[in-house]
Amino acid sequence: MVYELDGVQHARSLPDAVPGSRVQTESVTYRATWTEDQLVIMTRDALRFTRDTRPPVVIERVIRQALSLDATGNLVMDSLIVPDPLPDGTRQDPPIPMRAIYRKLQ
Repeated sequence: MVYELDGVQHARSLPDAVPGSRVQTESVTYRATWTEDQLVIMTRDALRFTRDTRPPVVIERVIRQALSLDATGNLVMDSLIVPDPLPDGTRQDPPIPMRAIYRKLQ
């Protein structure tokens, strides 16, 4: 993936549709910029979920990714996915932050 690191909102191409999938991506935009020692990428997308007995529903979400190098040179990626509330009022669990650490094998 190539990002423009100018802090401006950009449209991103949609992923190829998977035949028979109940989830289709309707739109994707991103904004990427450096904030001190982190590369921060904010992605906003809309997903259409097809359901058997009810009409399809579109859920929008924001994904925040912050990438940085730690003191030992490992790449650290902190992510948080925040979906919009479901329109039918179903209770949603709070977002869970995730951290991945990548290191170069010697």
